[in-house]
Amino acid sequence: DGQIAEKTILDLKRLKKKGKPFFLACGFIKPHLPFYAPKKYWDLYDREALELADNLERPKNAPSALRGSGEIHSYHNRGMKYNSEEWHRSCLHGYYACVSYVDALVGRLLKQLEVSGLAENTVVCLWGDHGFHLGEQGLWTKANNYELSTRVPLIVAAPGQPKGNSDAFVELVDVFPTVCELAGLAVPRGLEGKSFLPLLSEPNRKWKTAAFSQYPRSLKRNRHSSHGDVMGYAIRTERYRFVQWQNWETKVVVARELYSLRDDPHEMKNIVNDADAKAVVARLAKRLAKGWKDALPK
Repeated sequence: DGQIAEKTILDLKRLKKKGKPFFLACGFIKPHLPFYAPKKYWDLYDREALELADNLERPKNAPSALRGSGEIHSYHNRGMKYNSEEWHRSCLHGYYACVSYVDALVGRLLKQLEVSGLAENTVVCLWGDHGFHLGEQGLWTKANNYELSTRVPLIVAAPGQPKGNSDAFVELVDVFPTVCELAGLAVPRGLEGKSFLPLLSEPNRKWKTAAFSQYPRSLKRNRHSSHGDVMGYAIRTERYRFVQWQNWETKVVVARELYSLRDDPHEMKNIVNDADAKAVVARLAKRLAKGWKDALPK
């Protein structure tokens, strides 16, 4: 990551000299596993003072199709018992150190933009490709359809655009058309994403009514499921998260999950079989089948 930052700074200097419009992508690996970062970023945190998650159990009534990522076992044995307090504190410490490290690297890039005079005429878009579990719901890293794995950071700064925050639903497929509009380029037809440029000036306007996610991304990534070749599809509305696990070939539904985010914000109780949830399940199953087009702003 340090080398990537250095290369990006050199690219910014080179592009500045050319004096022409440019597009530059910079991808950092951290805080992805393994949790390696320079010592000074570990020293920012007192491991014993870190707060552990208070929802370390698997969600009640969760289906057997639920599997967390096993990648963490490739790096973090160190003689510690899995899911012990020592394990949790060690992994939290490593994650926080890596977040601080990559945060400092992003700061270096932004500083280079400023000193080169490019900041006043450059669109900056920062986002992550997935979220991260740190023991919550008995899970680590990603590999599921829950909030902590599917919700990501997304920050856009653009010349002439106001500062602010929005609670509207946006998805990663929306990044490309948004950047196109901010750069004054025509948005290609046939995209699944929708530019969220209107939200920058009017963050509270009505927007998408749901966001969609899918895990696994392919059948090969779900070999360990007890259901065989199943795919998990999720729809997230303002009030609910609904996940439907179905056989890839036959489309037969093998499991469902429903979480009331109003009553259960940490998604710890699957209420899909509750008597008073029948109507909600039927409605969300239809919306999931209709897909992303039905959730677009009118």
